[in-house]
Amino acid sequence: MELLENGKVVRTYKVALGQGGLSPKQREGDARTPEGHYIVDAKYEHSKYHKALHVSYPNAEDRKRAARLHVPPGGAIMIHSLPNGRG
Repeated sequence: MELLENGKVVRTYKVALGQGGLSPKQREGDARTPEGHYIVDAKYEHSKYHKALHVSYPNAEDRKRAARLHVPPGGAIMIHSLPNGRG
């Protein structure tokens, strides 16, 4: 995962993806990870995970794709570390 500032990569992070693996997210409940340009738009202080950050999925393109497929796009995509108390 790359963190950008003013269009430049300022940090790169190793990440583990959800159980959906490397296929990009298509619809709600598919356990896949969105691919594209998103922003972190909220921080959850009282999450069961350390450093839980909400991602701006779905964007307009995601909504259009889901509409074409007649499925809900999903949401509530988070970047987080291990559950609290798990290291």
